[in-house]
Amino acid sequence: MIYIPEFEDIYFVKTQEYFNEVVSSYSNGNYRSAVVMLHSVVICDLLFKLQELKDMYNDTTAVEILSQIEKCRNPEDNKSKSRWEKELVDNIYKRTELIDSETYTNINHLYDHRNFSAHPALNDNYELISPSKETTIAHIKNMLDNILIKPPIFIKNIVDAYLSSQEETM
Repeated sequence: MIYIPEFEDIYFVKTQEYFNEVVSSYSNGNYRSAVVMLHSVVICDLLFKLQELKDMYNDTTAVEILSQIEKCRNPEDNKSKSRWEKELVDNIYKRTELIDSETYTNINHLYDHRNFSAHPALNDNYELISPSKETTIAHIKNMLDNILIKPPIFIKNIVDAYLSSQEETM
């Protein structure tokens, strides 16, 4: 099993538990599985962050995003069951400062590799497409450094609200 020092800095315990599966898959050379699970871990971690912002800080942006995502997760037409994942990332990028443009681009690349890895995407020889070892570890490091180890308090609205409340008490 490989050792990734940033693992210990992952903000949520549940994310650490899920991330163990990513590391296990990567260590065993199962790069498709590692990429698929990493994408799931990132989505869960973003939801955990929004939930904490809602619960601890009553952040209206987090409440709105979670409400929108809940509606998308349970579409009445059942046409696109995974559309909400992309909308979650888009909303967080557009409406908060939790992820910057580089991280947003990296998440979208991970999403694309996840789709190749999770669906029967085949090359010209009818072999399953698989991300390389290097691509997989790059995704892992990017997601750790730019999302998983960050606390949700980095969202701009919370910092602004905190500073406003501090000014009012002075």
